[in-house]
Amino acid sequence: MYAANHSIPGYIPPGYNLLRTRLLQRERANIEWLLDPIKGTWKEKGLTIASDGWSDSQRSLINFMAVTGGAPMFLKADNCEGEIKDKHFITSLIKEVVIEVGPKNVSRKTFVLRKTLRITHLCMMSIVGLLLSLVMQVASRIS
Repeated sequence: MYAANHSIPGYIPPGYNLLRTRLLQRERANIEWLLDPIKGTWKEKGLTIASDGWSDSQRSLINFMAVTGGAPMFLKADNCEGEIKDKHFITSLIKEVVIEVGPKNVSRKTFVLRKTLRITHLCMMSIVGLLLSLVMQVASRIS
């Protein structure tokens, strides 16, 4: 609040074009550099893709995050205004995210779908996890 109400003598703020070009590109590169250590752990530890969607009277968004070792990272938000959010549309968005982070890095996909006060959790285990679960069930029946 202080900075908004008091000018700094001699300071000339950057112009619109500088803000939207070079300064924005420089800051994006800096953010990518800061996120590189987190991305570097994906191959070793695997990651969970978390998704959450919400709507208000003007917008409908679906957010995607990557979580590994307690370090969440925002990936993207898709504006779904005017789209029918059926299984085919959601699946296409999830596929894009999995391709973006690398399919071999994904250990689990978690999707939280919210509708008013009802919250549904849908967890999809990786194929390896599913197979291990099935093997354990068969083994428990044998013994």
